Amino acid sequence: MEYYWLIKIDDIRVGDHSIDACGSDGCRAAVDTGTSLLTAPSKDMIKLDEILELDEDHCRDFENLPDLIFVIDG
Repeated sequence: MEYYWLIKIDDIRVGDHSIDACGSDGCRAAVDTGTSLLTAPSKDMIKLDEILELDEDHCRDFENLPDLIFVIDG
């Protein structure tokens, strides 16, 4: 029995750049509105880290980072 909502994600983007995490069939995500945490398989988090090229200075200036976009149902 599942105790969380699952949705289909078509794509995950950083700004206009797809991180190619979901493939052509999309991927599933659990939605938990009671938390601000975000997690993903390690390989996808590594892609995200490489795209953002985060370091300590970027974290201080997070308001200028590109949007993290979840494409749901187109």
